Amino acid sequence: MPPAHELAAELAIRLAGASREEVQHAVEEALQLLAREAGAPRAYITLYHDDGTFENSHEWTEGDVVPQRPVIQRLRSSDFEYSYQMAMRNEVLAATDLDQLPVAASAEKASFSSFGVRAVLQVPMIVNDECIGLIGFNYWSPSDPWSDDLVLTVRLIAQVIGVVLVRNRAESSMRRAYEEADRANRAKDEMLAHLSHELRTPLHAILGYTELMELDERSDHDREALFQIQFQGRNLLTMVDDLLSLANGDFVPDEAVELGLVVGETVCNLTPVSEQRLVELTLGDRNDEVTVHAEIARVRQVMYCVLSGVITAATPGDRIGVELAPDGVVHVRVRADDATARSVAVMPMARALIAGHGSIEASHRDDDDLDIAIRFDDHTLPARGDDAIVVSGASKA
Repeated sequence: MPPAHELAAELAIRLAGASREEVQHAVEEALQLLAREAGAPRAYITLYHDDGTFENSHEWTEGDVVPQRPVIQRLRSSDFEYSYQMAMRNEVLAATDLDQLPVAASAEKASFSSFGVRAVLQVPMIVNDECIGLIGFNYWSPSDPWSDDLVLTVRLIAQVIGVVLVRNRAESSMRRAYEEADRANRAKDEMLAHLSHELRTPLHAILGYTELMELDERSDHDREALFQIQFQGRNLLTMVDDLLSLANGDFVPDEAVELGLVVGETVCNLTPVSEQRLVELTLGDRNDEVTVHAEIARVRQVMYCVLSGVITAATPGDRIGVELAPDGVVHVRVRADDATARSVAVMPMARALIAGHGSIEASHRDDDDLDIAIRFDDHTLPARGDDAIVVSGASKA
């Protein structure tokens, strides 16, 4: 047999750029060559997995020797602790007779003996200073000691094969991850298409019937009610469009968003809800000159999520103040007993929406009110804004 380094170099050249089928064939040929040099009727590769199991990934057998690879699949490494730890320590297991194995290797001895093995040589497969498996040889009768040159050859061949198997394993993992992501993406697209139909269709019907009702003679009270249906319905339709756009990952270029206007619109849109729940909602300093460079849909969704959540958590008589500070931070202050406990459910969804685009922090002020501070990245600060605007019949927050 040629020197070990020549064999390893030849195999490395052959495996470089080889397809999975070509790798399989080349590895089996290398096992056959090593087995014949070692005088073994069976050679195999054992691979260890991160989940604590191992398997025979490749095997060569001589003549009528029964292959064992089909049954040596996903066995627990802990059941064969002696040989496993030797491999992890990069130690060669060389038992010219199984009777030489210590008591600690009783599991290995029983397993090998069950299919007629009397001698075993196992050489660790090391890649990047980590044992990923081993190359093993089985004998049906006691063997003579193996030479150092043979062990060296097996080590070098094992390293070459190990590098290729690690590469193939990584490629397989990437392929599975891509396929899973593709399936999830298709499922998401189907769900969004269904959701879009189920949400938009009834909303358009409501708005259409409202427009038809406005054509008839109506009292002032009825016309105000129809106006509110139209106003809130179109606002809800905008929110649905924004949510579906964000969920679908549609690319929307950042733009200069006037934060004060978005805050004011959100408070105005949610005022009827707060009044119905007997919650006092006020809008303080708005600083209309503050702008953020962001997706306007995301900004609207964050504000709507926080405010609607706080209103939902509130009880009659609670007070909620909203203010856009000169430093560009939106403050939502909840004036109620046990505000933290009732508002904590609001934060995860809002934080998910703003992740990577700003931050949301909740803290108690000196008067024990809860202050939810919403900060959007990349904002332009103005001078101090106008006086408070009372939205819900209450004074400045």
